[in-house]
Amino acid sequence: MRNSLVFLLSFMLAGQVYASSRVIKDNRLDDRGRTPSLGRGYSVTTNTLQSLCYKSVDVTVPSYDLRYTFKEIEEGWESHHSYDVSTTASYSYWFLKANVTAHASGSADSKKFYHYIYAKIDLDSYYNSLNEATSEMSDSAVKLLEDKDVVGFFDACGPYYVRSIGRHSSFLALLRYSTEEDKRDATYEANLHAELKGFFGSGSVDVKSKVEDSSTHQKKELNITIWAQGLGKDKLANLIPTDIESFKKTVQESILTMQDANTGIITSLEIVPWIENTDFQQHLKLEKEENRLKYQEKKNLMGNSEIIAEIDRIDRGQMDTYYKMKNCENYLNEEFPKKEDGGNGRTFGYDWATTLVKDIAEPGNEKKEMDLNTLYGFVNKDKQDAIFDENMAFIGLATKCVDNIHSGGISQKHYREYSECLELKKTVVDPHLVLDHYCMPEFARIKTE
Repeated sequence: MRNSLVFLLSFMLAGQVYASSRVIKDNRLDDRGRTPSLGRGYSVTTNTLQSLCYKSVDVTVPSYDLRYTFKEIEEGWESHHSYDVSTTASYSYWFLKANVTAHASGSADSKKFYHYIYAKIDLDSYYNSLNEATSEMSDSAVKLLEDKDVVGFFDACGPYYVRSIGRHSSFLALLRYSTEEDKRDATYEANLHAELKGFFGSGSVDVKSKVEDSSTHQKKELNITIWAQGLGKDKLANLIPTDIESFKKTVQESILTMQDANTGIITSLEIVPWIENTDFQQHLKLEKEENRLKYQEKKNLMGNSEIIAEIDRIDRGQMDTYYKMKNCENYLNEEFPKKEDGGNGRTFGYDWATTLVKDIAEPGNEKKEMDLNTLYGFVNKDKQDAIFDENMAFIGLATKCVDNIHSGGISQKHYREYSECLELKKTVVDPHLVLDHYCMPEFARIKTE
């Protein structure tokens, strides 16, 4: 009993001193091409999601915060929005930037003035957590632990797993109406605001009043534009408003779709090291006293397993860059063959100096377009060879590092004791933003003088 207690306290100490849960709330979560989910593995060192190593996932009931904003948008509104760089604020900014256009139109004799009202609903969900007590690890993950293949387990399931997820959903609406004078119609806006207060309730509306309101909206040329993000797929067919009444219904339906615990833009992840998980400890089954890991050995085991997993990620990252460069160069030559003289005054192909391709991230931004000569300078054979040579040198160093770890005992010596591993730890996969923004190239236009 005493030995079991020492073993338990040793694991608790390791969890408190070496590895504890942490919360990620930064732009690492902005990539919507990845799908975090409760119980899925995660590597802090490489910022990659790993396999889901649970066969059943029980979750807790989330809580929600809701905010409703209704305000006027005047000329010069950008100065109040452009300084906030958070994801949700950025979405609001681009919504207004795209839809708040002219404030007046027409000639002096028949001039119209446009006024804008901004309505916004934000919903944040949190406490949507994995219940480890009732969730079961997958059979294959358990088999890895029972076979003492801890490196294989961390490589597949990650050193950490996702315990809880925070999400954000938003519904944005811009209402525009016109007047014959520059002054806003305060009475009309007050009535409009009163109508929209019915978002969160229900009640009877006088038919005559509805007809009169409809006539007023037509005279004011009321226009409604909506954007939304983080909604669930249910009831999306009801999210197209045609008048104020259907707009109110649209908002109500949107709020319902936001309340699905599995919908919304992910804004936070709580991750926990597997070594703190009781099922992980149980399935490892180090029953004999001489086989039980001391604190330092657990620290060595987790550190060494992480660097071995990191080696694999860096290798793949470098080779992904190499092959993307290679494919981009091939695509350039195939889709945009260089201009050649075909005789008789005819030419074929593209002038790489004047042919511009789009920035895939901002396809409508002409300032971000790049000519083919410049793009080729980033993906040519010399650039590819440099990446390949870098990877070969990395693999040579990595092989020595891993050989040392295994020969010295994966739980007996920490990788920091080997010079090759320390040198390896300095390696990072350099970002090649040009590849992300311009490969594979899409034609934009021919540059003119």
